[in-house]
Amino acid sequence: MKKPAKPAASKSNPAREVRKVPMRPAKSPSAGREARIPIVGIGASAGGLEALLELFGNMPQDSGLGFVVVTHQHPGHTSMLPELLGKVTTLPVVEAADGMVVEPNRIHVGPPGGYLAILNGTLHRMEAGKIARA
Repeated sequence: MKKPAKPAASKSNPAREVRKVPMRPAKSPSAGREARIPIVGIGASAGGLEALLELFGNMPQDSGLGFVVVTHQHPGHTSMLPELLGKVTTLPVVEAADGMVVEPNRIHVGPPGGYLAILNGTLHRMEAGKIARA
């Protein structure tokens, strides 16, 4: 069965325009050299567990990607996500910490009750409610 062609972008329909956005690879501390890796950020609610398990259960061990997973969890909640993901993948799964460098072929899971930012391949944890608003 033939798929219908998608309409081309036009001034009246900019939603059809596809823009190429360059990836900003992070620096990796691997072997003392400055390697650059792509970072994949994934956000999910509690209902996203099944999709995360399926994604990482099928992820090759040597993709070269650094993963940062952030889920909506209440402060003080003990997350079982690192253990659950560790059961379906051979990739190392770690809880993200302030100052941690995102490494390739590793899953960095955001801790409950805060925000994560990435700057130059380094994770920065910010407590919920302590972020200055403009």
